[in-house]
Amino acid sequence: MTAPTFQGLEKSGAVAPTSPPNAPPSAESWSAAMVRTVLGQRALAWALAGGVAFYFGASRLLGFAIYRCPFHAATGHPCPGCGMSRALAELAAGNWREALRLHPFAPYLIVWAVMLAGAALLPARGRDRWAAGWAAFEARTRFHAALLVAFTVFGIARLLWSLWRSA
Repeated sequence: MTAPTFQGLEKSGAVAPTSPPNAPPSAESWSAAMVRTVLGQRALAWALAGGVAFYFGASRLLGFAIYRCPFHAATGHPCPGCGMSRALAELAAGNWREALRLHPFAPYLIVWAVMLAGAALLPARGRDRWAAGWAAFEARTRFHAALLVAFTVFGIARLLWSLWRSA
């Protein structure tokens, strides 16, 4: 199976090349491939954006989060994502300081929301350019991969802090 091609875009300079011209499809980093896959499929972008909108809409209507963290429920300690929903609700209300206190990675999800909105709303040609552009950015910077590592380190540090405080 070959990787999707975006003919003419890389040659025109509209999108930076994501891999050497004669490289096999596997040369693209896993994170760039993930970005390209998610943003290149309108139905997937709509499903992800719709799921998030439903979760926050239902939570807001009910007045409480409809999802409770099973890790926190079982252990009494936070998982790496604990506090993200509350932080996003604070961001939506314009309370950046409180949002960052609850979870410092919440603003990153705003970046993904913009990326998903572009993928869901743009016509096919624009969506292909959008996905290729973000994948090229990821290939150059490893931005999402670095944030995933930072998120994991943050989660482990927060868990260790919680364990130490409860001892």
